[in-house]
Amino acid sequence: MNNKILATVISLSAVLSTSAAVAGGLPSAGEKRDIQGNDAYVTTDRGDVVRDISGDCVRTNYWTEALAIPSCEGNQRVAVKKISKPSTPVVRQPARKVDPEFVTVSLQAGALFDVNKSTLKSRGKEKLNLLAVKLKETITTETVQIVGHTDSSGSDNYNQRLSERRAIAVKQYLVIRGINGNKINTLGLGESKPIASNTNERGRARNRRVEVRIRATRQLN
Repeated sequence: MNNKILATVISLSAVLSTSAAVAGGLPSAGEKRDIQGNDAYVTTDRGDVVRDISGDCVRTNYWTEALAIPSCEGNQRVAVKKISKPSTPVVRQPARKVDPEFVTVSLQAGALFDVNKSTLKSRGKEKLNLLAVKLKETITTETVQIVGHTDSSGSDNYNQRLSERRAIAVKQYLVIRGINGNKINTLGLGESKPIASNTNERGRARNRRVEVRIRATRQLN
């Protein structure tokens, strides 16, 4: 309703109140109580709500849903929408991660083999038994590379062949212990990759070794 129409309605309130009595009946005591101090509806000098010819209460420009009174709006009154609390989001636990792991196990040749030999000793087999168990505990062993190394004693060709035979001997034993041989490759590097000085026995002992390089995936906590 615009302001011009509203002014006309207010000036004719007495006439309309008579029509209201005919069309919609006299205002109830509850309606009078609801309208007190309420500027949402046009009222007469006596404080009665003015109704139009259809019996509907005449609203002012101040009308809002919050000021609506039941006797005027009835079931058409729009309830104030409640703001519902947002539902608590469901937090899904991420799947346990499986990450690749790269490990190099260095085994001293003296613990695995006798001098200048490529046949595993009992002590060497015990160490490889433990290694096989660890490999089986992983989810997936992707690749295992076994690399033989020697010190600088002897000729280059002899050291190269010895490092290769020792790497193959370790592979064969791991296969016996249940590790998939198709995932194991061997390499001999002879004396070409020392990790200590070959000028003394302590350094040469460190250089005589077999390295097991493992690429596997394990279950992480």
